[in-house]
Amino acid sequence: MSYGRRYRRILLRDYLQVSESSSEEALGYLSNITVNGAQVVTQSLWDTHKPYSLKIALPRELDFDDFLTVKASVVWAQPDVTPQFYDIGIRFSSLSGKHKKVIFKLIAFFGLDDGWGVGQCGGL
Repeated sequence: MSYGRRYRRILLRDYLQVSESSSEEALGYLSNITVNGAQVVTQSLWDTHKPYSLKIALPRELDFDDFLTVKASVVWAQPDVTPQFYDIGIRFSSLSGKHKKVIFKLIAFFGLDDGWGVGQCGGL
């Protein structure tokens, strides 16, 4: 199965905590992101294709809420390079314009320029 991407994922220079929105349980840390989905580094596997409601902690410097709450599902999972951790690929569902704006600002604020630049992610 192909998981083609419209936008290249941008690595984040600082990991942001990802929690389950209803229980506030910490699930892992965001390691890269695009407006279509993200990668989370976690110590446990998540159920594939199960819907999740996630809260992503945001830095105060973005001048938005403290958290971005998104609906997502797991599309892939694999062992991380660090033993006892996993990389989880999630796909966002039905992001609002506000959600996308926050993600673009997050990319501009934390993203590492790997030669693609923020413009490849849809711009601000």
